Amino acid sequence: MKRSRYIMLVLAVLLMIVLLAAVAGPASAKATKTWFTSTQTIDFDSITHGEFVFAGATAHMRGDSWSSWDDSSDRRLEGTTALYIHDATADPVRVVAHGTYRTVVAGGLGVWEGTWTLKEIYATDTTTDMRYWKGEGRGVSGAVAGLLVKWTAESSFMDPIAVTGYIIEK
Repeated sequence: MKRSRYIMLVLAVLLMIVLLAAVAGPASAKATKTWFTSTQTIDFDSITHGEFVFAGATAHMRGDSWSSWDDSSDRRLEGTTALYIHDATADPVRVVAHGTYRTVVAGGLGVWEGTWTLKEIYATDTTTDMRYWKGEGRGVSGAVAGLLVKWTAESSFMDPIAVTGYIIEK
């Protein structure tokens, strides 16, 4: 009787080891990070305005959109981006906004979809306002499907947006 309990215990331990190895194997695969830089140039003719409401010295916006061309050091990010503002609040000192974006990669390589946030700090001269962006997205089709992108960006008034980030491949 003791021998059969011992055999059952050994089999249970071996089964646990096999199950843990099967689960940990794929989970422990190391992700690859590929760094990139991009320049996003807004097509000012594409800007559409949504709702704009003033409440004292504060403005509230939603529904604006525009498109841009993205030149990138990684061709998986080069293409046309449509950016949508879901909510933005502006006061005499700053703008805080968030929204979504969709990038169609040139050459039919796929599509990225993601979210972004923006903080804009006003300067005394509006031509030196600084915008600080942060975003992330997922590849949803083509060669970029399943990839993750994380990025930050800075721009001043009317300048192309300088983007830095990385793509995560699992």
